[in-house]
Amino acid sequence: MLKLTQHMYSWEPSLALYDFYERAAYNHILASQDHATGMMSYFVPLNMGAEKGFSDPEDNWTCCHGTGMENHAKYGEGIYYHSDNELYVNLYIPSSVDWSPKGLKLKMSTAMPLSEKATIAIEATPKDPLTIKLRCPGWLTKPMVARVAGKTYQGKAGEYLAINRTWKAGDTIVVTIPLALRTESMPDNPKRVAILYGPVVLAGIWDKSTSSATVPVLVVGDKPVAKWLSRVRGNELRFLSSGSVKPMNLTFMPFPEVQHEKYSVYFDMFSKEQWSAKEAEYRAEEKRLKEIEARTVDLFAIGEMQPERDHNLAGERTSAGDIFGRKYRHADGGGWFSFDLKVDSDKANVFVMTYWGSDRPPRTFDIFVDGVKVATQALNNNAPERFFDVEYMIPPELTKAKKKVSIKIQALPGNTAGGVFGVRMLRS
Repeated sequence: MLKLTQHMYSWEPSLALYDFYERAAYNHILASQDHATGMMSYFVPLNMGAEKGFSDPEDNWTCCHGTGMENHAKYGEGIYYHSDNELYVNLYIPSSVDWSPKGLKLKMSTAMPLSEKATIAIEATPKDPLTIKLRCPGWLTKPMVARVAGKTYQGKAGEYLAINRTWKAGDTIVVTIPLALRTESMPDNPKRVAILYGPVVLAGIWDKSTSSATVPVLVVGDKPVAKWLSRVRGNELRFLSSGSVKPMNLTFMPFPEVQHEKYSVYFDMFSKEQWSAKEAEYRAEEKRLKEIEARTVDLFAIGEMQPERDHNLAGERTSAGDIFGRKYRHADGGGWFSFDLKVDSDKANVFVMTYWGSDRPPRTFDIFVDGVKVATQALNNNAPERFFDVEYMIPPELTKAKKKVSIKIQALPGNTAGGVFGVRMLRS
């Protein structure tokens, strides 16, 4: 995505593209490495109460780990661009430029986001005037300010602050990039938010002994984040909640700095009245999900490339798609698809498949376990406008002394099998 963004930006320099680039570089790429060992994370989890897992020097390597190695040698890319007589400064990262054809050399020093300051020192210059364009990020809540030779320039969020002058060696641009706390909502749920400080996402750090069923929530109503989260004095970027996170206060730190801690990035927001009314229901749902997690033998993210490879997906006339933010797989025209799932041979097993409740005929299909038909499923507006789960019991003789079984979804003639939006194997 960062490579694609660079290409798109070179065609048309859009600031919105670099808001994305900055966010992804800080909060995904930088967050995917163990900063002590250099090892990579195949998958950076964002579920509540997650922990990152990293590769080791000899085992559990995939193609994505290889890309992960490459990523961390590329932080110097995309900071600067040039066009004719203009130099674009898009990221505030310690770096230098030698634009030889123009005779321009400069060096940028900054500790952003720990500090709001960035200093650009001009070391060599062309004879003719040249424009330096400083990106004003879209997340700014106040104007960005640059000072050069006693003159002050201002720029608003989402525009370039352009400084055109005949530069001299020894000139210095001192940039102030106002950093502030803010929240951003999930696209489908305005009351589930992430907390950001400037370009970085903040993670709330759990006590490792805290049960995963005790998910912290924000009981803040409509109060702005600066009213309930305050920065801790010191040389690190840390924030402390002030009694507004339930059931326990949390320390928040930049997500790229999280290594082996237990954390949450997204939080549900409530008013005091809403939380009083919802707490019992909310905790009961947490308990239910925790119990399902404890019973899970295998979880299959169907429609995702690597999980489908891991589960030996095969089929005919089958395809994957994405709707309502969820991946699915189906098979048209009497087609089929199959996959392997782990089982617990010492227990009774039941697998669960998730469907979209508004799917309508012709969608009838047979379900086989190691060649034995265990169910016929018809989708006929079963649960309008919501997803629903169906459990399928597996006869014990089909899992005896086995580590896995093959599940086949076979459409009846003229029908479509699925779509299937999720698959999980459980101990019954």
